[in-house]
Amino acid sequence: MTKPVEGFSGADPYEICERYAAGLISRDQLVDELTRWEYTPNARTESLVDDLIINKPGSVADLERALRRGLIEAELYEEIGDRREAQNIA
Repeated sequence: MTKPVEGFSGADPYEICERYAAGLISRDQLVDELTRWEYTPNARTESLVDDLIINKPGSVADLERALRRGLIEAELYEEIGDRREAQNIA
């Protein structure tokens, strides 16, 4: 198991969602941490023919996977996205 990132309750967004689903952190803490997280950009292949997106640990794909697996609900996913978008505008 990887050590949690300083200031966060997990090593990546997915692990933070796991802790929330297990009742180890509150909803407010989850939203705070996932709003502050500096997400890793996804990588793409260089070929125009092979347009493959490579999901890296710490990317938004971790949140999408947590949503698909039922660790967080759609409303929570959208709230985190809205808050991150508001931060980028400010």
